Amino acid sequence: MGLTSGTVSLFTQLNAEGFFDDVGSVIEFGAQTTRCLYSAPTMKKCLASFGRLEGLTDKELGRICKGHSRDFYEAIGMEYTSLDASGKGDAIVFDLNFDTVPEEQRGKFDLLTNFGTSEHVFNQYNTFKAAHDFVRKGGAFMHFTPFLGYVDHGYYSLQPCFYNDLAAANGYEILGMWLNPDGRHDAYLIPWSRDILKHLSLQATHYSGLFVLMRQTRDEEFKVPLQGRYEDTFAGDFEASYASIAGSGEWGVVSHQAVMDALSGFDLQRELGKRYFSKLGKLLTGHWR
Repeated sequence: MGLTSGTVSLFTQLNAEGFFDDVGSVIEFGAQTTRCLYSAPTMKKCLASFGRLEGLTDKELGRICKGHSRDFYEAIGMEYTSLDASGKGDAIVFDLNFDTVPEEQRGKFDLLTNFGTSEHVFNQYNTFKAAHDFVRKGGAFMHFTPFLGYVDHGYYSLQPCFYNDLAAANGYEILGMWLNPDGRHDAYLIPWSRDILKHLSLQATHYSGLFVLMRQTRDEEFKVPLQGRYEDTFAGDFEASYASIAGSGEWGVVSHQAVMDALSGFDLQRELGKRYFSKLGKLLTGHWR
């Protein structure tokens, strides 16, 4: 995907809202390019919002509109780093399937961008753990990944519940989720709502994507979400294997433990009774181990 005109427009909006006030460094998954040559006015508006347009020549603007994404990030005043297995563009050679974040890089960056990289990596656990480890408390993640369509483009297309549960498990604040209905016309992003699907026809031949913005609110180790809607169907003590059990609500559902902490005494007794009889039933039917 890289940096598209829709993404650049969103940067302009977020900057007007003060999002970038404390963002001075960015690390990017994949040494990306910018695809905004035919939307130069969009790029000009973005650069102007950052106070970086005055004195820029047409040649320099063209390079920013269609060049390495480093040119864009540095043009808006950010310190830029990228990860890429190829090492191209002075990228740090990093294998998202297996490598761990070096101690000196942990919590170093204000912003991590993943614009069309993670879907090509088989090991999603290590990929999103690395993202978590690179970003400081108070920093943010921008993920732009395939949603529907993109047949054989990569290994994965991610659903809203993936990000909702990831956020719930790790205490991320979801600042926004947007839909790009067709990647071939990427000039716009629509705020995500399930109601969108009533009005849009997203076919397998389309290239729709989800853009998700989340803030890191804790300084803790990465936690793996368990899709809580299926918790009662699992045999065994899954609470012992997962630090948090997330649901699949509109913006993420807190763990069952967090729910229990807020229960009254009566509700707590009812919940404990429910769990007791559920586990007893599994024991009696031979599904307990």
